[in-house]
Amino acid sequence: MTAAPSRSLSSWRDDLVEIFHSATEDCVTLQMLGIGNEMMRDDGVGLFIGKKLMRKYGPHPTDALRIHLSGASSEIMLSRLIETGNQILIFDSLVENSRPGSIALKHLSSSRFGYFATHNIPLKLIPGLKEHNRIYVLGVEPESIDVGEELSEIVRRSALEVIDSVGNLIENRLIPVEGSGV
Repeated sequence: MTAAPSRSLSSWRDDLVEIFHSATEDCVTLQMLGIGNEMMRDDGVGLFIGKKLMRKYGPHPTDALRIHLSGASSEIMLSRLIETGNQILIFDSLVENSRPGSIALKHLSSSRFGYFATHNIPLKLIPGLKEHNRIYVLGVEPESIDVGEELSEIVRRSALEVIDSVGNLIENRLIPVEGSGV
């Protein structure tokens, strides 16, 4: 899958399924990366999602899936993942001036300014990023990025929705059921 998902914000789940399928069909590893700043309330949502998924499925749920976490050095971790040539799905807070708790799945190239997460990392400046067309951000619109460690309730509910959807894909699409011959 080389093109960005083209559906509206309301179909992020369909786009997520498409990303999982394309990684499987293209025989590449899907590298999932939870990023954020846990000391800035909702900016930590990507780490929250990544940690919950890692706790349930481990860092290597299958041969075709890896889960990574990165806080302050997100650009370094992303550079390393870009070097693998694999598909990358970033979990993060995503400022789109929509309703707090809104979930969106965006191809990284859809950012006009090179950064659209709350940390304002100029992602398009990361070496190798321009050449890598398989990077997506699955984000939640923050309600608060004030100093604090707790996610707002609306963002927490949305994060749990993302975790549930990704978990279902891991369990139903990538992990063979014992005895199924898959």
